[in-house]
Amino acid sequence: ICAGYTSSEALKKLASLKIPCVQVGTNVAPDSGVHCVTSDLGRAIEQVVRRLRELGHKHVQLILPDGPGPQGVARKFQNLSTIIPGIRPQVALMETLASNRESAFAHAQTILRGSRRPTAFICNPIHAQGLAEGLAQGGLTCPRDYSMVCFGVPESDDHRLFPSNTQVSFIVLPVEEAGRRAASTLLATLGAEGFERPSKGHRLNGQPTTYIPFEVVFTESCGPVRNTA
Repeated sequence: ICAGYTSSEALKKLASLKIPCVQVGTNVAPDSGVHCVTSDLGRAIEQVVRRLRELGHKHVQLILPDGPGPQGVARKFQNLSTIIPGIRPQVALMETLASNRESAFAHAQTILRGSRRPTAFICNPIHAQGLAEGLAQGGLTCPRDYSMVCFGVPESDDHRLFPSNTQVSFIVLPVEEAGRRAASTLLATLGAEGFERPSKGHRLNGQPTTYIPFEVVFTESCGPVRNTA
């Protein structure tokens, strides 16, 4: 069972050794053919953007680490401009495959120098904290100056963004359930009794994919936009 970013070379090596493989998440090359078990992050982000639009936000930025999985999510996000009136989606792919606070902090400095800042952000908790710290240097705080929604697993039921001490809205991704589904899929592939091989009817970019439910929790980090210009 692989998770995070899995290179094509690693998957080819496993295939050459005839070792079955299941991927948690979709951060693999689209033509890898490996079975992916994942939450439908694209649909979750659409739900969040619709809520942000109701609050008056137009310029919403999605921040992701680089990699084939994030690139696919980014394309779906950019397409939201065709189905949600008034939304002007922006994508910021960090240069690293793994998330780190430093890259988001540096990105915040770039935003502060820009003429048109996003009024809402969607990112993982690591990037969110670095972004908040960087924007605070320019006097911007959440939710007064921008809204924030994270995706992933909150460290607690009351996950907060510092230095504003704001409770963060979350797309809660069920990683434990993803692990269970991945294990079941792998055991079914191996022919273990009591495990049914999942249907290959649903495919994402040509890959067999199993989607699992997600939950979106809106809290005080999502507020009305201050400046609708």
